[in-house]
Amino acid sequence: MVKLSIALSANTNLQRSQIPNTNRHILIELPKELSDDTSLLNSGIVFKGLPSDDVVLCTPTKTYFVREVQTSNTFSLAKQLSALSFEDSVDENAEPWEIVNNLSSYLELSIWVPKFERLHECLRENMIVNPDDDVITIDVSSDMDHEIDGKVSNGLYTFDDLKDVVQASDKEIWDELKKFNAVGINGYQRLIAPSYVEYILAQIIQTCIQFDSSLDSIPVNDIVEILTDISDGLVRHCIEMFSEPFIGPIAKLSESKVCKFLGKQLLLEHKSGIELEKFISLWQTLVPDTFSVNLDELKGFAITEKSTSFGSDLTIIKHIPCELSSDPRKRLEQLFSIKNQWLGIHLLPFLSDFLEGTDSEMKKKLNAILMKYCRRIKGTTADEDEFVLRKPEVSCNAKH
Repeated sequence: MVKLSIALSANTNLQRSQIPNTNRHILIELPKELSDDTSLLNSGIVFKGLPSDDVVLCTPTKTYFVREVQTSNTFSLAKQLSALSFEDSVDENAEPWEIVNNLSSYLELSIWVPKFERLHECLRENMIVNPDDDVITIDVSSDMDHEIDGKVSNGLYTFDDLKDVVQASDKEIWDELKKFNAVGINGYQRLIAPSYVEYILAQIIQTCIQFDSSLDSIPVNDIVEILTDISDGLVRHCIEMFSEPFIGPIAKLSESKVCKFLGKQLLLEHKSGIELEKFISLWQTLVPDTFSVNLDELKGFAITEKSTSFGSDLTIIKHIPCELSSDPRKRLEQLFSIKNQWLGIHLLPFLSDFLEGTDSEMKKKLNAILMKYCRRIKGTTADEDEFVLRKPEVSCNAKH
């Protein structure tokens, strides 16, 4: 870490003036990646936070948690004066400086994983659920307004609108929009309802089969022209959603993306769980004949467990019935509300967004999270160790 400061030469005299409001100046201790690359600072940094939020600092690509650190020493900020304004100099060769502020704290920055619940909430306000919904109509009546921490919207958001309410860098917001499969329509970022996505995907696949087009070589422009009941933009967007990366008029449908999406949709139809073999059989009927389903596609979305509720000792599969929190402690509380005990390796897919890095780095980060929030129950091997959630510590100073 590097503290930014003004280095004064030995030939320096200070002239004290009335100290202005300390809020005019803030000292920030920069992480090494920022102090080493000042172009990131020059390209624009911004503090973000609605009234109910802790403040974060965003560069164009990253987000940092901000913590105020009190110091036992005082930092004096000074500016250089012209020789003409320097009075009563004791040394005509001295450099004149004026103290403009005294500070006894600075801001410390640490990498912060953005919380996108608010972004998801915004996008879900006005999803596209049928062919008529991709035509923008805005009802300006107050009854249709929605408020997020004091910020009123009509349920439609541009990227700039989202930047105002989401505590994340521009790049992180764009990445999440892409991950969430948002589509830009008339300047607004929109979500397509999963049921409508499923309908469009079925139409794309059926059209390919009808016209004897391989799913490895989909003629995008032809499909768009044929599916006249769906807007061109939505057809192209859904082809991109379910294809391998492509440039040009030909796309290759991704077996993994198609199987994962249809598997998730099937699980949502059986919220209390479904016998595993039955699920796999039904799932296979939903995907194209040339595709094969794989349970690995549902890691981080579903769990399997033994159950006797179906009349015998069977393995069932069920989806995680909520959107997982972006706070590690809250996410673990959600997961342990579903199962009292978890194997560490089974928790890994549900915590992967906190565990960037190589395989060994991910395991170290996983162990750090589990040791902080969970209690280990030793198994025969490390992979068989189970975990239970630690109870939150109760402060001894609580008032009665």
